[in-house]
Amino acid sequence: MEQVLNLPIAGAPRRLPATKKSPVACKLQSYIFSMCARYNNKETTRKMWQQQPMESIWQIEEYLSPLDNEIFIRRQMVHTILTNQVEDLLQDVLTNLSPALNGPELLNQSDTAITENPHPTVPTLSAYSAMINHYLPRYSASLASSTHSAVTRLVELERVRHEQILRVVPRMVNERLAAAQSDLQKLYCVTEKKVKEILATEKIHSSAKEMILESEAIRACALKTNMPFLEMLLEMIVPSSSSDSANALLQKTREKAEILNRFDSEGMTPLMVAASLAGCSDSEEEHDDHRDFCQRLIQMGANQNLVKLDDGLSALGIFRLSFQRYRQDTLIHHSHDSETISFVAGDRGMLLMEALLKPAGGATPADRAIRLDDIEEIIPRSP
Repeated sequence: MEQVLNLPIAGAPRRLPATKKSPVACKLQSYIFSMCARYNNKETTRKMWQQQPMESIWQIEEYLSPLDNEIFIRRQMVHTILTNQVEDLLQDVLTNLSPALNGPELLNQSDTAITENPHPTVPTLSAYSAMINHYLPRYSASLASSTHSAVTRLVELERVRHEQILRVVPRMVNERLAAAQSDLQKLYCVTEKKVKEILATEKIHSSAKEMILESEAIRACALKTNMPFLEMLLEMIVPSSSSDSANALLQKTREKAEILNRFDSEGMTPLMVAASLAGCSDSEEEHDDHRDFCQRLIQMGANQNLVKLDDGLSALGIFRLSFQRYRQDTLIHHSHDSETISFVAGDRGMLLMEALLKPAGGATPADRAIRLDDIEEIIPRSP
């Protein structure tokens, strides 16, 4: 079994020299990080209403409460009628059986009669049945008459409620989806305005580009897989307009790509950061989101051929290493639960991610040293 290795480059620094950030840069980084988290939460809500609206169908109750109240009242009415009718039936039966049970007629007899008949007849089960059968037809007709209107109305209300659900659900989903999209747009505008205010406080000493790069706010966006804010920061660094010529737009696109390929204080590019997160995704959906984020970075100019200075890993190797550590930890701590692991080596998601991150010249020696199949041999998957 080949050993898993990290291959450092001789003489290369472990990471780029870290410099102390200014207070404004620290404030910007912290603000972007927190706003990314808020934006992602709202984006999750938007996706829920867009992709899985039926899972939140319970929320339509607020639209149907008046109708539900009437249905509840009608059900209680039918229940009350049935209960009263049954109680009246039992009362009649017991009243007519009372003489045989030493009831009032027997107690009003003289002492002589009681002496002559000290052991009155006790009604049998057949006597109860005969009495109930005698009174039941009368109460059945009365019961049908008294409950017919209430039951008819109840059935009609249930039908109307079903129709309203079919009509309300699309409207409710559209309303909630529109509200979620509006919340995202408002949060984006608030964040953009605040970032500009933060940058304005240091405009005399540093440009917007210098301040954003110093703050590593772009790294914060990558850590939170937040493309809208990352694109917003790039636009602030390299602003473009509709009047730009084709050559100007091409030049600005190249400048943005150069920024995306800068190494941060940890010696990683935004693509490498995103690749490390993709390796420890908790679900297929989350893995797909990370893959989409990486793909968008590459479309914007992120370079898969870059390697870390300290170990020679490309974004592909960083993804493999992250997945390896995640897989080992999962198998050790959750080996009894196969559903905990979102994907394994050789799965379609893994293959797509590797194809996306693979450098033009193929995996680096450090990348190839990370063998994902070793994990299966060391810690076999639970049956």
